[in-house]
Amino acid sequence: MTRQLRLGAFMRPVSIHTGAWRYPGSYPDANFNFAHLKRFAQTLERARFDAFFMADHLAVLNRKSRSDSA
Repeated sequence: MTRQLRLGAFMRPVSIHTGAWRYPGSYPDANFNFAHLKRFAQTLERARFDAFFMADHLAVLNRKSRSDSA
C-alpha cells in the first residue's frame, strides 16, 4: 500500500491580524480582489495542492446588516 500526502490551503486573504493589511506588499483589498484570489489558487495548482478553502465569512462580515441601514 502506497501512502500519499494530501496538501490543502486555508486562506485568509488579509490575515488573521487586524492590521496586516497595512504591511508593505500586502493586498489591502484581498477579501474582494478576485484577481488576487485567482493568482493564489493558480499558485496552489502549480504546487500540486489537493484542496483550497476560503471561508465565506470574509464577505459576510463586511456586509451591512438590515439594522445598520435604518
